Amino acid sequence: MEKGNYYQDFKLDIKELKELLNHFAMGFSDKEAKFSEEFEVYMGLASTPSHFLNSSYASYIAPAFFLNQYIDTLNAYTIRDYSNGDRTQLELNLNLYVHSIFSSIKTLIDRLVPLMSFYYRGISLQSTFGRIKSTGKASGLMQKASELKEKDHIMQFIYENYSDWIQRVVSPRDLITHYNDFTNRMQYVADGRAFPIHLEKRLFDNRDEPFDSYELVEPYDHTYKTINKDVIKVYKFINYVISQLVEKEIEVSKQHFVSTKEFEAYVEWRNKRNV
Repeated sequence: MEKGNYYQDFKLDIKELKELLNHFAMGFSDKEAKFSEEFEVYMGLASTPSHFLNSSYASYIAPAFFLNQYIDTLNAYTIRDYSNGDRTQLELNLNLYVHSIFSSIKTLIDRLVPLMSFYYRGISLQSTFGRIKSTGKASGLMQKASELKEKDHIMQFIYENYSDWIQRVVSPRDLITHYNDFTNRMQYVADGRAFPIHLEKRLFDNRDEPFDSYELVEPYDHTYKTINKDVIKVYKFINYVISQLVEKEIEVSKQHFVSTKEFEAYVEWRNKRNV
């Protein structure tokens, strides 16, 4: 079996993602134009949505970048390579990339929190996306989504997607950060190819302890196909939320300013404007 481009259709277009992020940043910038009338107030902000987005290129691109590296690495090996003793190195390289994919997915989802803090009161810049435990108790952004899901279409969208797939997709990052690497087994197919199946399984698992909603009792299998689908889902989710935030008006709070003095100046300006 000769090497070929067996998996290239599973790569993502990073140039297209960069252009889309630029488009979103421009949309936010247009909305922020009102601050230009109050230059001192504008300068008092530590950041704005457009600036934050422009400062998040690496986090935004990372899942696609590592997916493409994973696919290129997978494509570079064949069954013939295994016979030459390359299997161990192959599995190591692919594990490095699959770890990076799931870690970067969690990072990108967490990046929604600072962005949404500009549009929803009560969202802390220090918070994360959070989760909903089996008890129903929510944390982070998911706490706000639980509170507002019946009143706000963006929060409803976030809540529904969390239940459908996000809680599953972020769990591998918790596994590799706190417990152990993926376990692997190889899948051989009739055309001579072979690819790893990455198993999400704790090596030291206390079955007497109750599982939170994001934890899977049985190992969850990840292949190049399922990883590709998960990364695509993440981008569709992130891009939809950002596109909806662009349409909202900014509601800055004290945490967005470089100092209390700057915030107080903003409050004074806002009160005069609302008279």
